[in-house]
Amino acid sequence: MADIVINYHSKALRIRAIDRMLSGELFDEAWQNATPQARDFLSGLLAVDNETGVRDWIRRHTKCDLRDMSFRKLRSLASLHNVPQYSIMNKDALVDALQRRGY
Repeated sequence: MADIVINYHSKALRIRAIDRMLSGELFDEAWQNATPQARDFLSGLLAVDNETGVRDWIRRHTKCDLRDMSFRKLRSLASLHNVPQYSIMNKDALVDALQRRGY
């Protein structure tokens, strides 16, 4: 009996978290920037209450300025995009390198 209560409680928390994400300004911007295929993909994520997937979908479809990102985040992106010698670059060099890579 306790397991059922815990399961429903965690599901309610996930749904509430998704609702907060969908009510935010970032979601409005992401929805405007998304293609019809991306919107269909989001519908699938919502159908299974995938909180992490919805968060990642919003991040992928919002535009953010690289210069506003933290140095640590820029280094992480540089690593993911295989920027050579990213570990010795300063913030401006990382931004330039990522822009050349199309990010």
